[in-house]
Amino acid sequence: AYNYNQRQQQKQQQHNPQQQQNLNQTLSEAVELLITTAMEQKSYRRADTIATNLYQAISGQSNNNNSSSNNNNRGGFLYLEARYYHACDTIDRVISKRQFPIIERQIGRVDRAV
Repeated sequence: AYNYNQRQQQKQQQHNPQQQQNLNQTLSEAVELLITTAMEQKSYRRADTIATNLYQAISGQSNNNNSSSNNNNRGGFLYLEARYYHACDTIDRVISKRQFPIIERQIGRVDRAV
């Protein structure tokens, strides 16, 4: 039984390169859809959170193959766009309250993202 389980784990770890590429493409498209949907609903904080948490999934796949570099560029753009709109939305809300430290933090986050 031990050898059988060990072989099953090895089979699961050995992905066909084409299947892995398709999986990466699907993952990238799903993350992009989540981010763009949140942006369309003007949920900029949610879009920023999704982009920040899932950006590694988009950017990490491009190291494995060359065909996903276009997706990586798109993912990077969405990450920056979500971060920027979240910052603008936050600044718009806190400027009337004169909460200047929050404004400075948002500007710093956008600067670090670039």
